[in-house]
Amino acid sequence: MKKRYFRDYLCDKVESERVVLLSNKVSGQWIKIPTECYDILNYASENRIALEDVAMKFMVDEDRRYYLKLIELLEKIGLAGVDYDIESLGLYKVVFSITNRCNLSCEYCCAESELQANEYLTTSDCKNIIDRIVLMSPDIVIISGGEPMMRNDIFDILNYLKQKFSGKIILSTNATLIKDNDAEILAKILHAIEISVDGYDDKTVSRIRGYGVYDKVVAVVKKLQMCGLEKISLSMVLGKDNINQKKNFIEFCDEMNVSYMLRYFYNVGRGKNNHERYVENLLDINYIDFEYEKSNTSFTTNRCKAGLTQISIDRKGDVYPCPNLEYEEFKMYNILDYEANLNRKYNLRRELEQLKKINNFKTTNIEKCKSCNINVFCMPCPAMIYNIIDDDIRFEHNCKRNKYMQLKIWS
Repeated sequence: MKKRYFRDYLCDKVESERVVLLSNKVSGQWIKIPTECYDILNYASENRIALEDVAMKFMVDEDRRYYLKLIELLEKIGLAGVDYDIESLGLYKVVFSITNRCNLSCEYCCAESELQANEYLTTSDCKNIIDRIVLMSPDIVIISGGEPMMRNDIFDILNYLKQKFSGKIILSTNATLIKDNDAEILAKILHAIEISVDGYDDKTVSRIRGYGVYDKVVAVVKKLQMCGLEKISLSMVLGKDNINQKKNFIEFCDEMNVSYMLRYFYNVGRGKNNHERYVENLLDINYIDFEYEKSNTSFTTNRCKAGLTQISIDRKGDVYPCPNLEYEEFKMYNILDYEANLNRKYNLRRELEQLKKINNFKTTNIEKCKSCNINVFCMPCPAMIYNIIDDDIRFEHNCKRNKYMQLKIWS
């Protein structure tokens, strides 16, 4: 019999009326169990005892069977496994923003990219960074921006990445600068492409991204498909003024034979100056589709992967836990300055002080949220908390907005 351990390092918990909700921090999957069962799991974890060894101590067969079934359920959601230590988690994704220049000026842009932004990294710098990324052995590298196609050396960078990296390469782009002859090259290099479009026809796309963008994106998608690239996704940022377009956007993506990504407006960056189109109240940190949430039964808990299974490298080579946390206090190091032995093992960097700071901006660790029985579901991104934690009025406002979840979770 294989022996499994309770992965408490991956687990958030909240208790209500002798029931404990256990949540996987990475996957967002969760389960509710009796408090008595959690006490046993906690004892096993503190003493590093295999769960099967604990099961054998039950004197009543029915109790033992129940506990063994619980172990299976915990393994299914990733909270039980043959490995105990956090070292078992590898680096899944690296987002490398090779520029902050962009040929568009979308009103919701968190990065506040612009056409005339400075280019900090040379071609040689980008290749050196790629060499260091490869040593980290991630599963996926996402090339992003700004608009990465703004760089004259974009294909030199992508070809070098393809040559050095055996994992999946994804390009995040607005697609407006992709020419017909570029599509064939991209199809050979990329595992997937993610295209921001923000609409389903010329009128809706033009409102956000400008005239001519819709026709250009449709043409690029068709050309990429002709060249054999199958994994293409289109994304749309949703808010109060365009939430009624969600169904149309999904149908448009189906007609184009591509995947769709729905992103909800986040009230930071350039978005703060254009919030009236996306949120009901300036105090709202994000847009919540309450109509959808009324019927949604497949919701997950907070699953921030920042610094745990992903990192972000910005246009200067500075490394952060996540693209949404590119603030000075979360800067881990500059990848071009850091010693090469950094890359021996990704797990070593989990001890960096900047990563520990992230926990201060999770609802499970905030003093006024600790006793809340939905704290593992509320305001899922630490960057949201970071932007409102010092504003009591705004924090309380967003807290109240999320109370609708209590009945769904604990009824």
